[in-house]
Amino acid sequence: MKNKIVVMGLTLLLLMMLPLGVLAGENLISNGDFSQLDDSGLPVGWTYAAWNSEETVSTYWTETGEDGGTVVRLENFSENDARLEQQVAVKGNSLYHISARVKAEGGDPNFIGANISVSDTLAVSGDWTDTDGQWETVELYGKTGFFQSSMVVALRVGYYGQENLGSAWFDDVVVEKVDSVPAGFDVQSLKDVPVSASSSDEEREGADWIPMQTFVAGAFIVLLLAAMYRLRGVNAEEKKLRPVLLAVLIAATALRIGLAATNTGYETDINCFTAWGQIAANVGPANFYSEGFCDYPPGYLYVLGLQGLIGNLLNLAPGSAAYLVLLKLPAIASDAAICYLLYRMGCRAGKPSWALLAAAAWAMMPAALLDSAMWGQIDSVLALLILLVLDAFLQNNTKRAALLYGIAVMVKPQALMLGTIMLCGYALEVIENPKKGLKDLGIGIALCVAAMAVIALPFVIKQPFSFIFEKFFSTMSSYQYATVNALNLFYLLGGNWAAQDTAFLGLNYQAWGMIGLVLSVAGGLAFFFISREKRAIPLTTALVLIGAFCLGVRMHERYMYPALLLLLLAALLYGDKRIWWTFAGFSLTNAVNIYIVLQNEHILEENRYLGIFIAALNLLLLFMGCFMGSLPVLIMMAPVLLNIADAFSMSYVTMGVMAVLNLTIGLITPPMAPALFVAAKTANVEQALKHTLPMIVPLVAALLMVTFIPAVTLLLPGLM
Repeated sequence: MKNKIVVMGLTLLLLMMLPLGVLAGENLISNGDFSQLDDSGLPVGWTYAAWNSEETVSTYWTETGEDGGTVVRLENFSENDARLEQQVAVKGNSLYHISARVKAEGGDPNFIGANISVSDTLAVSGDWTDTDGQWETVELYGKTGFFQSSMVVALRVGYYGQENLGSAWFDDVVVEKVDSVPAGFDVQSLKDVPVSASSSDEEREGADWIPMQTFVAGAFIVLLLAAMYRLRGVNAEEKKLRPVLLAVLIAATALRIGLAATNTGYETDINCFTAWGQIAANVGPANFYSEGFCDYPPGYLYVLGLQGLIGNLLNLAPGSAAYLVLLKLPAIASDAAICYLLYRMGCRAGKPSWALLAAAAWAMMPAALLDSAMWGQIDSVLALLILLVLDAFLQNNTKRAALLYGIAVMVKPQALMLGTIMLCGYALEVIENPKKGLKDLGIGIALCVAAMAVIALPFVIKQPFSFIFEKFFSTMSSYQYATVNALNLFYLLGGNWAAQDTAFLGLNYQAWGMIGLVLSVAGGLAFFFISREKRAIPLTTALVLIGAFCLGVRMHERYMYPALLLLLLAALLYGDKRIWWTFAGFSLTNAVNIYIVLQNEHILEENRYLGIFIAALNLLLLFMGCFMGSLPVLIMMAPVLLNIADAFSMSYVTMGVMAVLNLTIGLITPPMAPALFVAAKTANVEQALKHTLPMIVPLVAALLMVTFIPAVTLLLPGLM
């Protein structure tokens, strides 16, 4: 009897396990053979997405395969990341096998081609750019997070930061739960990283707040210039300014933490930092680069790995307010350190009051708040390292400067764009004492290389010798476009996201960009070798970087960011108000540029022409107001302005106030400045200029507010 019970029990147990066995091999993808199509021709259950969604860049369609079934085809006519996606229900803490058959042609072998991946993670299969007409299999194995319930499987041509062209055919897509992973395959992380709210339609409507950011940046400049005006001739004692500095640092840090917790940041960067931190924490440095895509060198990965460990230890959910603060904390701390270091450097130069102003300017600069606390990028970490390099040179410590520069390069490759600092610093040493200078140069190169090697070794110990060089080359050669959301010369020429080999005036954008870069470097170095003093190093580097940003190709919106700190330091060292004005102007343009991209991921085409028109209109009215009286300008321009207002659906009230403000500014702006002539009748010209010209600042601020925030002019009329 007992034997029968045992047999029946085993039989029931086997019957209960059969569904589990079936589940383990069940294809969780719906319509993986693309046999079902909707009315638009899109395979049922799948959605189409692309980095650049224009139909002239990428498209998809279905074809009949060799076996008579249906296959789907993705084609990128130019570099893009196009994909078909499907959300799949999964179980947490489980292994999955994802595979598809693929045929590819026409891709660039230097970038990722046809592949299968999991969106919002770094899990990606091997890829093909050309299969010579044959069908190949792409597959990956991965493990879900403990609480994960879904993932998005993507068939794609290209990848994040690896846009490619060419065609790919996909068929027989399979997602199945497995119990083990075959030898030779790595287990990739399928852990989902919450998508930033900035990608939702509701948040994209937040582009309406871009004018508000413009106004905030303009208000910052007004306050900065007002502080400069008040500080004329003031030379307070350093010890009396320390409590003020402390209050500024506390307020600025508290503001940043609040912004960090309430702003989800730039989706791609936050997702990457979260995933890289988790991977580094889970597999360690030696296996990190084998786990998926990462375009960062090893320097900052130590920080991300530590953040991953802290997040796991405190059980912080990725995407939560606490985790966002954790990710953004290094940049926030770097901002505070920059403020303090600026203050110390200014005090050493004997300018404590101006040093406090410089520290407060960086603490409350809109571009810094946007970059560190809202976007979640680490440009302030790089800026701090560069400031430390400059501080070392100013204190004649070339060895420390070399070590810090090596660390900076390993944190962000963009530090190579600031190599002018090293060139100028060591050039002065060689000029002053050739023998000692050359010796220090050799030691500096050795220390710089040693610092880079020590940082890289734990991450590349299992990689080929050339790996780290290839990593730098691939990172610096990515995004081969005339400009990538940078508001510079090539943006005005229509080159935003245009291939850098696009022809223009007999050359291509890349050639023109190289000419611009050479001119920028030549101009900066000419200034430096005429000056031949250490305080010229930050200004020289700022000139080179700004020139490269404005005239070079492949520039991103944030590449000017370190130049703002260099200008601020130069203004502090020289005490020249022209440099302060230059810093104020570029901090405004960079803040607006960063905010537009942060809010929309790209510069939206539908806003481009209106923005250019308004800027051009302001300049035109301002110019005419400087040379003509207000009444003639209004008589001449009113019919034109009304028609333009109709074309752009602008309120007549807003257009009228804009015109009057521009003309008012023109009334007190040389060379004509009719109002100044009237004022000079009752006072001498010098007194008239002294008391009138400062009024341009609030007038310009009011003009910015009226131009970009129509509600200011429409509030009262709307109540009538």
